[in-house]
Amino acid sequence: MDLRFELALRAAEGLEATPANIRRLSERLGEDAARWGFLQWELRRRARAKFGHADRMLFDREGLEMASAEELARRHASLFPSGELVADLTVGIGADLIALAGRGPAVGFEKDPERAELARHNLRALGLEARVLAQDCLMADWGFSFAFADPARRSAAGRSADPLRSDPPLDALLPRLRELRLAVLKLSPMARDEQLARLGACIEFLGCGWECREALAILGAEAAGAGTVRAALADGSTLLPEPCPDAAAEPGSVLLEAHPAAIRAGCLGALCRSFGLRPLGDSNGYLTAEAACRSPWLRSYAVVWSGPADRKHTQAALRRLAGRVTDVKHRAPGPPRSPRSLRAEGERRLLLAVWSVGRSLRHTLIEGPLQP
Repeated sequence: MDLRFELALRAAEGLEATPANIRRLSERLGEDAARWGFLQWELRRRARAKFGHADRMLFDREGLEMASAEELARRHASLFPSGELVADLTVGIGADLIALAGRGPAVGFEKDPERAELARHNLRALGLEARVLAQDCLMADWGFSFAFADPARRSAAGRSADPLRSDPPLDALLPRLRELRLAVLKLSPMARDEQLARLGACIEFLGCGWECREALAILGAEAAGAGTVRAALADGSTLLPEPCPDAAAEPGSVLLEAHPAAIRAGCLGALCRSFGLRPLGDSNGYLTAEAACRSPWLRSYAVVWSGPADRKHTQAALRRLAGRVTDVKHRAPGPPRSPRSLRAEGERRLLLAVWSVGRSLRHTLIEGPLQP
């Protein structure tokens, strides 16, 4: 790193990026170094949500947006056998290469020389070693048998959910990935099922927090389960699709919300079998039981009232319960209703779950989440 930029980074720590502070630092080190130093601290603050050691790392805006969070990158790396060289074909600022280097030998390709240098810095800052080649992966000699790829889905038009619109383009990347022993390809979970099925891979819908964050296509000569689907969490928990039991027309004492990754992968039947649950109507995501469940795949809520989706009836129930709706959970056709449309303003904080049975909409007032 240029000495001026290194000094600017140190000097900007703890300061607000006000015009006066930027001007003072510019007078000492130059405007380019001063603005870069303040930008790095802004990006480091944002990066703390993704990286435990963000304050040691360097970023650019787009690279940070595209980078895998640490726990997701560790899941990616865990899919490869230990001790084998793994190539990161789309390094960016180095998030996945860091996880791969933490598990064993790794090499990375990044065609943007400035971003490749950021990745090298981030590896050094975390005490890890891996070669970063400032080279387009499609132009490289693939002297490896294992690879991870996260093609960019951003362009001037915004983010694309189409897995075939990416950089590098999948029509060039996929044939080479299939020739490897094992490859993991990160895609959007919003990609359509038929698009993902055409890849001929095992598809893993990966969740982190309470979101379905990614679809991973696992392919290659040693990939198991081509054409299958599963849900996974960053901690390594997995679910496979199973048939669902008959749905309940009314909720029991507890309404349970399934993790979005389990919903996306069609794994509600596995949760029903494991915990003795039933789907709730046609909600595709709400389950019901008489007791709360302890699972990272489920959130449990106490049912305090349920009835037809009629605003007057729901408001009357809120008045009887001395409650008010703080948020609406909507799993039914049509646009979600704002909680402001319900006028009851009691002290008890409740959630409104909106779901359907056939053409009939239902309202359920719930409280929680519960801690079983």
